[in-house]
This record gives sequence, structure tokens and C-alpha cells, in this order.
Amino acid sequence: MMLMTFDPLQIPHVYHARSMQSSSRRSIPTGFNELDRALLGGWPTPSLIEVLIDAYGIGELQLLLPLFRKLIQDGPQPPLMIWLNSPYIPNGVAFAQHQIVAHHWLTERLQERDVLWAAEQALRSNACSIALAWISTSNMAALRRLKLAAMNSGSVGVLFRPGREAKNPSPANLRVVLTAADECLSVDIVKNEGRKPSRLSLDVRRTSISA
Repeated sequence: MMLMTFDPLQIPHVYHARSMQSSSRRSIPTGFNELDRALLGGWPTPSLIEVLIDAYGIGELQLLLPLFRKLIQDGPQPPLMIWLNSPYIPNGVAFAQHQIVAHHWLTERLQERDVLWAAEQALRSNACSIALAWISTSNMAALRRLKLAAMNSGSVGVLFRPGREAKNPSPANLRVVLTAADECLSVDIVKNEGRKPSRLSLDVRRTSISA
């Protein structure tokens, strides 16, 4: 009997990992040279980003300021930022001081089970610059749909999840664990497509407002 053989690398309509070059992805500078190097240029876009954090108010929003600013400037107009289950009410005056003037803000408090669905719909609408959501639980299917919505809309979804989720798999393009470290912010990059995990410490108080 003659055995038929085939080359798995020649299967049509299948993308291979080695063909996905990091140089093809777009990024937004973070305002920190060392973080840009670790992230291969900056925050990936479009993308789903997970911020794994257990204590809020340690500098997580300051870290994301350049991302917010760029998306507000270049995204759908008038700019719309979606805040779902934020632990604090966003302060428009404080954001305006950092050149982030969102003419339309949408903040909502939802049942936990509805947060990911709402974030997905916001991204699918092609009407928002960025969708931010705070959740304590999730499921893989919902995360995949959220990532697909972000990629198809050309926008960015940011999920704030507990630090314990770092040990669980996720389809997110980028996952970072944030912890307070004296007067700095410890950034542990546990998943970054095309790059090995890394860790660094940043003083978010010096975030460049011109980044």
C-alpha cells in the first residue's frame, strides 16, 4: 500500500505564524521609550488590551493617556469614549488638562454579565474611539468576540481585570499586570504578540503630554 504524504505548510488558506511579521502592525507611542521598546513600538492598534490590576488609582489611567489622546484625535468624530463599570467617574476637567477633550462621554453601570456584550456592541458600532470595561469574570468565547470586534472596527478595547487572571489564557493582543512599586508603576508584560514577556518600572507622573 502506498502512503500519501503532504506538506502541512502548503495547506491553502492557512496563515502560518512565521508569516505574521511584527513590522506590519500599527502602534501608538506610550510616552515611555523603554515601554515602546518592550512593546515593539507602543500600544498595538487595532487590538484588545488587558490591564490586570488589583488596586485602582495607582497610575493605570496615566499610563494610558497617550493612547487615549491619539485615539481621540484620529478616531471617529466627534470622539466617543465608552466607560463600562468604571470604579470612578471620569473627570473631564482632568482629562482636558492632558489635551484629551472628548465631546461625548458615555459611562454606564451594568450587570457583570452584560459588560462584555456592551463593549462588543460599542466596538462593532464603529462610532467610538475606545471602549473601556472593568470586569471581574469573563469567558473565552466572549473575549474572542470582543477581540474580533476591536480588530474589525479598527479601534481598541481595554479590559481591566483582576491580577489573578494572568494565569489564565486569553485571546487579547496584549496583557499587562500593573502593581504599585514605591512611587513608580511596575509593568509586567505577560503577553505581547511577537515578543517575550518582560517587566519594567515606570514613573507615570512624567508621561509626556505631547506623545
